[in-house]
Amino acid sequence: MRVLAGIFAGFLSALIGAQEAAAEPLWGFTNFPHDLTPESTAQVHALTIPRSNLYAQHMDQCVPWAEVLSGDPFPAWLRNDLAEIRAYRQPHQTMYVAVTPTQNDRHTLAEACGAKDDTTRRMPAKLRGRTMDDPVVIAAYLDYVRRVADALSPEYMNIGIEMSELALRYPDDWPAFATLFRQTVDGMHASHPGIKVGMELVLQSIMAPRVGNMVRADAEYGDWIGISFYPYGGKFGELFGAPGLSPPPGEWRDPFAFLASWTRHPIAIAETGYATATARVNEAGGIDFPGSTDLQRAFLRDLVAEAKARGWLFVVWFVPVDYTRLYDRMAAAGGGAEWMKIWMHTGLFDASLAPKQALSDWPIAAPVAVAAA
Repeated sequence: MRVLAGIFAGFLSALIGAQEAAAEPLWGFTNFPHDLTPESTAQVHALTIPRSNLYAQHMDQCVPWAEVLSGDPFPAWLRNDLAEIRAYRQPHQTMYVAVTPTQNDRHTLAEACGAKDDTTRRMPAKLRGRTMDDPVVIAAYLDYVRRVADALSPEYMNIGIEMSELALRYPDDWPAFATLFRQTVDGMHASHPGIKVGMELVLQSIMAPRVGNMVRADAEYGDWIGISFYPYGGKFGELFGAPGLSPPPGEWRDPFAFLASWTRHPIAIAETGYATATARVNEAGGIDFPGSTDLQRAFLRDLVAEAKARGWLFVVWFVPVDYTRLYDRMAAAGGGAEWMKIWMHTGLFDASLAPKQALSDWPIAAPVAVAAA
């Protein structure tokens, strides 16, 4: 009987382990607004919340460097933003938050937040000219990450957005970021042990051997690795030395196969999408970013299948609703930038909030009535 009991216990343990390994990924969206109207944020949340068990907050913006150095509260607008996020996030949703120490070039320290939304201020004197591995920068960034964690209580936190671009374009500066990352991970593990901390890499970039080999050990120092992947933008990645991608469906299937062989560390798709219309972006060297309804649906189907088969932690579709109205209003007001066209048609809903064909392949189905924009 003891032998049988031991066999049964071993079988039960293996079964439980298999169930844990095959856990369903979490599914979420960033709640990027599609218009400048006050209603647009509520409209987007009405579409995404019933269809997601992950609330994703992408904070690729300024950092309140002055406030973390002085110990003062964050600017009022940032505190209000954090309060709004807490109010929208629902009890059934796991929280994922992305922050970063750099500007969009993934190289220069993020600008210091100003007193009003969409404004910046001069970098504090203590930080001017310092590199990312400077102890003053590391201490300030760790304090920022901790304060955001306290405000939002995430389960997953990304503390470096698309940082493989630093290794791709400025390889000599990668060690400085690696030091910042490792020490911030250590600091978060000490103060917030319940939060899983990682960095985000661009999938196409790490397919370049010199980049993938450079970043892997540091990325695996975190609890998980986030992936940014927009396969229709492959030509843009090539401009900076990333390898070219095959025509669809190899455009995404080959990178997925590469990722599975590159690391056995826990993986999450921290941001992704596919366009349903082609956009030409002169600011990107006159590159066409191709898209079609059929390709978006084919990509999403394969993405979902891969996420389930590989046991990825979560998947974030970056833009829920096409933001043509937002772009047009910003352009008319003399704001915005042409590079915003890159993701403009990647929504699973069009600009009028009507579902696109690919939405039927999104894993969480929850039809909801939303007033037309």
